[in-house]
Amino acid sequence: MTTKLIADIIDHAISIVGGAMALLIGYRLIGPKPGINPKFDAFHGKWGKHLKWLGPVVILFAFLQMGLAIYGIA
Repeated sequence: MTTKLIADIIDHAISIVGGAMALLIGYRLIGPKPGINPKFDAFHGKWGKHLKWLGPVVILFAFLQMGLAIYGIA
């Protein structure tokens, strides 16, 4: 395993964690419960539906890039 491959895997793992966080926030599994924080409620009302689809897209794209890096294609 080369250092570049390890760096690529770590880089894509960070993207996977970010996508998972977006997904969890989009479904309100983490963060304040509805009604406790009006600022977060406004944020979730505006961005929650986008985070629900954006999280899985980021995760899938990161896995694709990680697979390509592992097999030396990209």
